This record gives sequence, structure tokens and C-alpha cells, in this order.
Amino acid sequence: MTAADDHSTNTPEGTTHMRIRLTAGDTVLDATLADNATAHKYASLLPLTLQMSDLFRREKYGHLPRPLAAGGCRGPVVPGGQGPIGPAA
Repeated sequence: MTAADDHSTNTPEGTTHMRIRLTAGDTVLDATLADNATAHKYASLLPLTLQMSDLFRREKYGHLPRPLAAGGCRGPVVPGGQGPIGPAA
């Protein structure tokens, strides 16, 4: 999977959102990063190409070159121990 910085836009509220483009094989998705510390750390990695691994033919995952959270902590966990929500740092 490849991710690259597309461009940033300003919202009427005055916040900045960075638009990125994700590519997986022939599939291209446009996405918007939130304006927060974790998203800024992720954006600092772009452009980025990840080798993706398969998990039980249900999920794909890849390892970032460095953690996004301080101390390499994992992201929020779904109640009931179902695992992280979204990307884990």
C-alpha cells in the first residue's frame, strides 16, 4: 500500500485538513487526515510504501517505520477487548 500527500485545505471553522491518497494494487482511495498530533506524525512519514501482510484473509496490516504515539503505545481499544480501532501505532 502506498500513501502520499495530496494537498491541504482550510475549513470554514479555520482548521486545516490534509488530504491524502491511498493506493492498494489498482484501488485508489482519497482520505482526509484529522488536525491532531497523531495525524501530523503520520503525515511526516509521507510518501510511504508499506508491505502488507494478511491476517486470516479478513484484514491486512503493515508496520510503520516508527511509532506514531509517544512510547510506541497502541491506539484506543474497543470495549470487550476486541482490539485497536483504526491504525495501531
